[in-house]
Amino acid sequence: MLYYLFVALRLLSTLLPLPLLTLLYALRIKRRPRPSWSSPQCALLDFNRRVAGLVDIAGMRWEVRDPSAEPSPRELRETSFERVDGLSREELVGVLRDDNVGPTNAVGCFVWERRRNDSVEQLAEGFVGIYAHGGLYLYFSAHDSSATSAIPRYLMKVAVEYRLLPAPFPAALQDVAAVFVRLIQLVVPADRIILIGDSTGGNIMLALARWIRDEGLLRQPAGVLLLSATDPLNSQLPAYSFRTSFKSFKPHPHPKDYLTDHPPAYRHNVQSFLGAHRPHSFLRHPYISPSATPVPDESFKSFPPVFVQYGDAERLEEEIDQLVAAVRQVEASVEVEKTVDGVHDLLILLFWDSGVKKKIYKRIEEWLRELKSSGQG
Repeated sequence: MLYYLFVALRLLSTLLPLPLLTLLYALRIKRRPRPSWSSPQCALLDFNRRVAGLVDIAGMRWEVRDPSAEPSPRELRETSFERVDGLSREELVGVLRDDNVGPTNAVGCFVWERRRNDSVEQLAEGFVGIYAHGGLYLYFSAHDSSATSAIPRYLMKVAVEYRLLPAPFPAALQDVAAVFVRLIQLVVPADRIILIGDSTGGNIMLALARWIRDEGLLRQPAGVLLLSATDPLNSQLPAYSFRTSFKSFKPHPHPKDYLTDHPPAYRHNVQSFLGAHRPHSFLRHPYISPSATPVPDESFKSFPPVFVQYGDAERLEEEIDQLVAAVRQVEASVEVEKTVDGVHDLLILLFWDSGVKKKIYKRIEEWLRELKSSGQG
């Protein structure tokens, strides 16, 4: 009872100042962190950051579904729900084989059937996208009512309902790999598939592309689209925040982004992600922290083409800079859209400037067209 009272009071104290904050920013009494941000944007970023802090402290989760549960067709507005078989024991090769983490029998997928007239997919016909949502392995869902649905609505057909925490690594990777494998078995050529992920989902897709390359049993996808791609739990490198041990912590820059830095929450979640059977040193594994320095030579060699979008005002800017540098180190094909004054995962923010979003989608469209003209798809 006291817990719910605490949460209610904190939410109320977070919501009530919102109109006043908007007014203070509008009157320039309160300085805007970035001149291009409107007063509502500044106020809503403050609000979202305070809510995120409350979530960290209270251990709340939102927009989370049981991945094994099938939704009612009546609750789906733009998608249909389908299941594919999980990976068999024989298909669990390389990093996917783990004696402590087994595959699920079936993986749920939300298939986007209605395409918008202005969708990037319609403009770049021929590709099938597999999408992994963000949320630090703790929040959100592939359901079309989730906040992250703003991305698959424009970009792709198949959104994967992968396992969240407390299922440790490589549970989510096993689920997304199963969808890739089953699409190929359905006679969808690998060179027509685009792997797409925002935030934590981007890390999952990087790991999937690495697994496909390392094992050499399947053809590589046409490309990998990364949107504010991060490694587990708010860090492109978990080792960035916990460089030497779980007792150390390095804060991130750009504190006006809506992401928070809360060491106790990070520490618990990263340890849960690794599982009880893995040491701290596993944080530097390339499937966990792909750009952990020093990056091994040829770490990204023979990767499919990569498109990276992120902002210069997000907490994870430094880590994603390192990722881009690591990909370029081996002269891999990489396109970068670094959005000026962009915060983390801005494509899912309803209050963000629509013109900025359109520019990002335009760059993605151009990249997809270049892939097609090069013979992909």
